[in-house]
Amino acid sequence: MRRPPPRLALLLLASGSSATTEWRIAVLPDGRPFAPTDFALAPSPPLDAAALKQGEALFALEYASVDAATRIWTDGGGSAQGWGFFSKLQKRPGDAMFTFGAVLRCLASRHPDWAAGELGVGASAIRAVQVLDPAAARLRKALGSVDPSLELSVLGTTTGLTALLAIEKLLPPRPEGPGVVYVSAAAGGVGLLLVQL
Repeated sequence: MRRPPPRLALLLLASGSSATTEWRIAVLPDGRPFAPTDFALAPSPPLDAAALKQGEALFALEYASVDAATRIWTDGGGSAQGWGFFSKLQKRPGDAMFTFGAVLRCLASRHPDWAAGELGVGASAIRAVQVLDPAAARLRKALGSVDPSLELSVLGTTTGLTALLAIEKLLPPRPEGPGVVYVSAAAGGVGLLLVQL
C-alpha cells in the first residue's frame, strides 16, 4: 500500500510555493556519542513547484536511513581510515544532514523519466521537500513490489548491498567450499544481514 504524499507536500503543491524543513547538524560530536542536541529541525529555503527547470523534479522525503556512516561525515573519520571520497561529504554545524538511503516521492516533474507519484531511492539531504535532478542524484525507481522501507534495509545500498558485496567481493574464493567467516560487527545493520547470507 502506498502512502499519500505528506501534508507538507500537499500544501506545497496547493499553494505553489512554501518553506520546508530539514535536519541540520547543530553541533559536531567531536569524538563523543551523538546526542539529540547535535541535530536541529530547521526551515530550509522556500520552494516553487512552478520554477522547476527542465530535468528537475520535486520530491518529498518518505523514509531516511540514518546509518553508522553518518559518523564518518560528522567527525572526519572517513579520511582517517583512508576513505578520501568521504571528505566531500564532511559536514559542519548548520549543514543539512545527508543520507545514502532515502525513499522519495515525486510530487512534480520536468524530467522525462519521472512522473508525479513515483517513488525513487537514492542519496539525499534529510529534507522534507526538495528539488533534485534525478540523474545527477543517481535516483533509481523503487521496486514497487515491496514495502518502500525495505529499500533502505535488506534491499538497500547502505545495508543489504554492502553485506552482499562484502561476501562476494572481499572474501577470497575457497575451492573447498564455504568456510567460517568472523563478523566483528554482527549486531549492526550490515553485519546482521551478512551473517544470514
